[in-house]
Amino acid sequence: MAWFFRNWRSDDRGSVLPIAAVAILLSAALIGSGVDLSRAYRAKNRLQSACDAAVLAGRRAETSNGFDDSAQTQAENFFNANFSDERQDTHDTSFEPYSDNDGETVKGVARTKSANLLMSLFGFEEVALEVECQASMGIGNSDVVMVLDTTASMNFNMDGFGDSGERMAALKDAMKNFYVTLENATNGTNARVRYGFVPYASSVNIGRLLYETDPSYIADSWEYPSRKPIYRIETTQTLDHYGNPVITTGTSSDQGELDSERYGDNFYWRRSDCQSELPSATSWEDASPTTETNTYFNDAGQRVTVTVTTQRQTRKEYYCASPFFGYRPYVRTVYRDSKTHQHATQDPVYVTTENRIFERWSYEQVIHPTDVFKSGLSATLPIGESGGQPSNMTSRWNGCVQAVKTSPAETFTYSSLNGMQPSDAYDLDIDHVPGADPDTKWGPMWPEVTYKRTEYISRNWYLKQDASYNGVSMSNPDDVVCPKEAQLLSEMEQSDFNAYADALTPKGGTYLDVGLIWGGRLLSEDGVFANNVKQAPDNGGEVSRHLIFMTDGEMSPNINTLTAYGIEYFDRKTTPDDESYGYVLSRCCASDSDDRARHSERFLAVCKAIKAKGIRLWTIAFTKSSTTNLDTCASDNSSYSPEDAEELDEAFQEIAKQVGELRIIE
Repeated sequence: MAWFFRNWRSDDRGSVLPIAAVAILLSAALIGSGVDLSRAYRAKNRLQSACDAAVLAGRRAETSNGFDDSAQTQAENFFNANFSDERQDTHDTSFEPYSDNDGETVKGVARTKSANLLMSLFGFEEVALEVECQASMGIGNSDVVMVLDTTASMNFNMDGFGDSGERMAALKDAMKNFYVTLENATNGTNARVRYGFVPYASSVNIGRLLYETDPSYIADSWEYPSRKPIYRIETTQTLDHYGNPVITTGTSSDQGELDSERYGDNFYWRRSDCQSELPSATSWEDASPTTETNTYFNDAGQRVTVTVTTQRQTRKEYYCASPFFGYRPYVRTVYRDSKTHQHATQDPVYVTTENRIFERWSYEQVIHPTDVFKSGLSATLPIGESGGQPSNMTSRWNGCVQAVKTSPAETFTYSSLNGMQPSDAYDLDIDHVPGADPDTKWGPMWPEVTYKRTEYISRNWYLKQDASYNGVSMSNPDDVVCPKEAQLLSEMEQSDFNAYADALTPKGGTYLDVGLIWGGRLLSEDGVFANNVKQAPDNGGEVSRHLIFMTDGEMSPNINTLTAYGIEYFDRKTTPDDESYGYVLSRCCASDSDDRARHSERFLAVCKAIKAKGIRLWTIAFTKSSTTNLDTCASDNSSYSPEDAEELDEAFQEIAKQVGELRIIE
């Protein structure tokens, strides 16, 4: 080539052919480089895309263990699935994923060589390509409410037997790992993440949060299936005093001889001789008057006091008597009495006393005052029993509530246009705020005053108002189900989050609708906790809201136990109170499945109301296949059916990664 150009430069003859040859070579080089660079650019773009996809997959695959071997393998698999040497005509391709900050950011370096088709003629066999990529979970502002099944079955093992507590332990671990995942996503950001909790069984412990928000939200009196003492009235009369005396007076007289004795020793044969010797009678002399008082009660019960005042006069009289033969003089003392009689008659005055004699208890619907009880102070009611007699019973509120007024309808619907129907089902309205009407308020659950009736007085036992001679107290600690207190949305340190999780205790039956209702209220911007929900983050950003609803069982209402709807058989809040409905003794509904269907209808209506507010609703059916109701309830692509602890953790992690926002970092 050098020889050619030297001769070409010195040769001044015609040079069209050499020039044409050189031009052909230059054109080939230009075209070849364009083609090969285009192929290399296409391969590099594909390499970058595969690298980005791989680090995203690796970051998403992380658990609380960070970027471990499992996550690294996931990243490599995604790279290999998205980049093919055969298709890109590349070779010596490599991908190295890694993390230098405990998995917070996953980075990668991808290298390959693109073979040249035309430039190889000029000595350029290949082009070396290298790209870098990294992905992180950069979460925005998020509010997360966990509605957690804490029923008795959560104490079982995974197969549903025993009391090993495996299910509850798995839930606690999954919750803690969920927190770690989101905490890692917020490192180095000003994002706000808040957590709220609603542990549920047959009731929820929300009362104190309601009371602290506004005491008027809890009613000052509430109707319970309770009891009241029945007394027999006995009337007794006790003499208190006698009334003013009525005085009557009268007089009488009396006379007679007091004594007689010999007058001297003379003896006379003839009476006349004897009498001639006798002195005249003495004058009448007044003795001191005497008074005698006597009291008695006549047949009319009156007290009669008789006072007799006697004025006596006496004198001596002389006479002759013949005791044997002849006559002897005698002297005698005679008297005459003048008596004044006074009768003081007094009517008796009695005090009438009614004595209540306890006969029995009547078990029936009773309205009890709750104003003291709801405040958290000890409240006393006279429905206890001691020594077979009624006595005071004192107790304090555990914090669980009973539902506001609702409708006993069989079906419920929700639409953004018409809201919840029927409209008087206040308990299903997650935006409900109580007013002055007592029907709009919640009532405190009060196990100590709640009794289940057992023996009916009349034949109308299908009526809610019917009473019973006997009842069973619902205050037995084994029967009282009140989960851990719910928590409003708040930012939490990991230690506080873990402590809350560790305090969850399994007990009671499954009312899915009760848990979901209150989970929705904790996220509603228009309900009783609106001020908490609407607290703006300091960074001024938007807030995404998520409700995670977890259960290990299906809807299982119990009509004979104490729940958020009272004792359903007696309170009749969710079913009609009439004979036509088909009530039978000890059952509130035509069938158990009917009661379950009614609560399921309520559950699905609330699901729609929550999603209509833009809240993403996640459902987790733990240790069982997801039911149609749970799948229907969930937002799109937001239902899971983990069968064991590992899968439960994976479900929580998957949700955490979607609550967090995976993104490529440029």
